[in-house]
Amino acid sequence: MRWLDLAALALALPIFVAAGVPLVGWGLVAGVWLALRLLPAWLRRRAAAADDPRRGTMVLAAGMMIRVWTLALTIFAAGAIHREAGLGAALLSIVLVTLNLLGLMLRGPFDRTETR
Repeated sequence: MRWLDLAALALALPIFVAAGVPLVGWGLVAGVWLALRLLPAWLRRRAAAADDPRRGTMVLAAGMMIRVWTLALTIFAAGAIHREAGLGAALLSIVLVTLNLLGLMLRGPFDRTETR
């Protein structure tokens, strides 16, 4: 389940091509999504290293906000380039976030397989 979002991302490319949706939306979301997948492990290490539990919680909360806003800005950027690209980016983002959250829920909160 950990890689389900990446499989959906790869599967979305031929769907974008077949539907005639501009690939700029897929490309922007794919690049940002791959970069954002590295963020949680780094944030968990930073939170665990914090002396104050409140600071650790704040680091994790800030990371969630950064991920949401970065993805939202990516959707807006794709839409600014081409209107249909923005729609495709938004739909792809919804699918990726949903699959990512589903994977997190199925693995459980204490899964350490992503910690490096």
